[in-house]
Amino acid sequence: MSSARKNNIAPTMSDVLDTYREPAVAKEPNAFEGPNKVQPKSYFANERTFLRWMNLAIILGGLAMGLLNFGDSVSTVSAIFLSLISVGIMLYGLYLFRWRAGKISRKDIGTYDDDNALRALTIIVFVALGLTFAFRITFSL
Repeated sequence: MSSARKNNIAPTMSDVLDTYREPAVAKEPNAFEGPNKVQPKSYFANERTFLRWMNLAIILGGLAMGLLNFGDSVSTVSAIFLSLISVGIMLYGLYLFRWRAGKISRKDIGTYDDDNALRALTIIVFVALGLTFAFRITFSL
């Protein structure tokens, strides 16, 4: 314990930095600790995430069907793109659900996130919606 703490005065910067020297790192259990424990909430979180992906796919698919039924040729092209993206989101959601379920059942250590695919999917959706608006503005003039 430092002298600042013993004398009951405000800690110095070195006292503060000494408390943060070693970061908390998840460690693998040894033979005495037993296997990794998977909390039941992990399974439910995986299912909730899958349902959110399906919700997004259904919303995009509904938007695509609305464009297909009530639009002209420009809307038809946009509807085809959005329908393909919707099917892609459904397949990706299923893949992600099964991948996470496998990691949870194997009790793998680490994260269950797939950040790169999420970024790519976000960019694809924004590009598709941007092209829809661009087609509408360009071909309606």
